Amino acid sequence: MRPQAIREDETMTKVMVVRNIEQAAAWLEMDGQISDGHWENRRGSDWQTWCAAELRIAREGEELGRQFYTCCDKFNLLDPRLLSVVWKRMIGIVRIARRFGLETAELLEYDVNCDTGRIDWGAPERYKLTEQPGGYYHRKCEKFALLDKAAIDACLEDEFSYTNKDLRRDLKELMQAMRTRVLSEDEKAYRDAQKAARLAEDAARREEIERTEPAVAAFDAIADAYVADQARLELDAALEADLQNNW
Repeated sequence: MRPQAIREDETMTKVMVVRNIEQAAAWLEMDGQISDGHWENRRGSDWQTWCAAELRIAREGEELGRQFYTCCDKFNLLDPRLLSVVWKRMIGIVRIARRFGLETAELLEYDVNCDTGRIDWGAPERYKLTEQPGGYYHRKCEKFALLDKAAIDACLEDEFSYTNKDLRRDLKELMQAMRTRVLSEDEKAYRDAQKAARLAEDAARREEIERTEPAVAAFDAIADAYVADQARLELDAALEADLQNNW
């Protein structure tokens, strides 16, 4: 029996494999730009799929790309109209991710200023005055209290740790990963199972042919002998008729 085909559905994890933590950090900005930013008015952007994607850093030798289907995979991440607005924020987030990890970068992704590339640590304290206790900015202040703000500021100010040139290089490769469809482990297993099933069917077919060939050959020999006997009988009958007519 052939294995059942694997079909993608909404419950399956949508994984995109990228090269490094820098590209994963850059994606924190880009998925938001696809859903409700630079590409929010683009028809057929399939933003739901892209925003559901989980990024994973590639293991050694692993192919980069997305392990899911999308109807739209062409986004110019190097669009000057986009980068002219968010490049400082993106560089800041990548620097934070490299130094403190993706979890911290995700916490601060909206707090790095697009104009300065720095964080206004006092902003949540001011904004929380406009909301009820337990609101968004109250929770953010609690999380900020656990961070080493001086170390993060020093990281953001280290202009040589990650540059605009580095960002463009990573965005170029991230863009290629978005356009490359690769097989997941489940899909590879399904493909290998299909191949094994086809090989088994071919082997069974060859065995059947080899088993029946002797019987077919014997039948053909009997048929040939019968045809030859019939030809001799017809010839004898013709000779007999000729003899009778002449004598």
